[in-house]
Amino acid sequence: MTLFVSSYTNKIDRKGRVSVPAPFRQMLAMKGSETVVLIPHPKYQSIEGSGMDLLEDYAARLAQLPEYDADRDALQATLFSQVSQLTPDAEGRIILPEILLEAAGITENAIFVGAGTKFEIWDPTCYAAHFAQQQARVKERNLTIPALLRASAGAS
Repeated sequence: MTLFVSSYTNKIDRKGRVSVPAPFRQMLAMKGSETVVLIPHPKYQSIEGSGMDLLEDYAARLAQLPEYDADRDALQATLFSQVSQLTPDAEGRIILPEILLEAAGITENAIFVGAGTKFEIWDPTCYAAHFAQQQARVKERNLTIPALLRASAGAS
């Protein structure tokens, strides 16, 4: 499994370009994607990113809901209508579309944050506050990583 891990803060240059961290570009290549797929995060003031596989996974999962279901329609509209597909230049830079920069409140710097099967792009100050909230939630609720569900030995 290919995972996006760690975090990297990069400056956005005068032309609006930002470098996708080399480890993230390597993960995309391992997933067979030269394209960076970005969408506004549906819940947070950030951007979600990965390869096309993320959207294919979302589409497969949404296909389990009845066609023309109001929730399915809302999720599809939110996720798929605002997709940006970007190919990094030779130096690994992309130009973040203005609509995504505005949605995430990003101006001069962007922090790329590994989130397992995807990554997120945040304004560094916004992310610091978000991270503190998430860390507090883990501590307050004494959260732990759940055990994997294993098929029983007699199951076929």
